[in-house]
Amino acid sequence: MKRDNIAGDRKKQAIAVFDVGKTNKKLLIFDLGMNLLESTHEKFEEYQKDGLIYEMVEEAWEWFIKNLKIMSGIYDIKAISIAAHGATCVCLNKGRRSINACPFL
Repeated sequence: MKRDNIAGDRKKQAIAVFDVGKTNKKLLIFDLGMNLLESTHEKFEEYQKDGLIYEMVEEAWEWFIKNLKIMSGIYDIKAISIAAHGATCVCLNKGRRSINACPFL
């Protein structure tokens, strides 16, 4: 996606927020005054194992990185914030690798 930089060569400073929710994942871009500049979202396929519903962590991570790269080409990203409101967690094995089926305690 090519966009015109209306501010000249200088990119607008911004904050990226990765909102990890149960329904979908969002990447929101705010200016430093916390005004929303852009947003994109994606819903990932759910899987079930042993009665637990989960999503593939790698798919969400790849989506986030791809879209963050796009936005960082448009904006000067000064900070990244991660938001999750109890809908999402990641369990790690002893090797610190994510495991897909994760019991909620």
